[in-house]
Amino acid sequence: TLLKLGKSVDIILQNKISQGYSKIIGGHRVNKTFIPNRKNYDLVILVDCSDLDRTVDNLKSMGKFMVVIDHHYGCDPIGDIYLYERAASTGIIIYKIIKKMIAIDKDIANALYLTIRSDTGSFKNGSTDAKAHEVTGDLLIRGADVQ
Repeated sequence: TLLKLGKSVDIILQNKISQGYSKIIGGHRVNKTFIPNRKNYDLVILVDCSDLDRTVDNLKSMGKFMVVIDHHYGCDPIGDIYLYERAASTGIIIYKIIKKMIAIDKDIANALYLTIRSDTGSFKNGSTDAKAHEVTGDLLIRGADVQ
């Protein structure tokens, strides 16, 4: 979404991403780890992580401003903006944000669908609710591929 808005984006990873997701996130980002050395970003967005100790070292110092988007209940707020919402998946929160910014196309729908499906344990976790199904239903209408 940020790329479609003309923003320069790096995905900071400490774990490799499986080749199976190359169609969703782009083959050039698969099976790579990217942790920038001394690069200073205007904005760091931390998603689905309620504790800085669970991500790369010095993440907060990599940016001038940090936004954290999370759905884990009972965690201490971190970052300059801490967006918490009780939801089955952080993907549901991001879906609501994206809908206000840009049209959700097939690529975005696929990424969000995968996020929600993964976060809900394929819709089997106790946190899975009607909203999770409502959002994923809309993503399917917009072209998400369940495979």
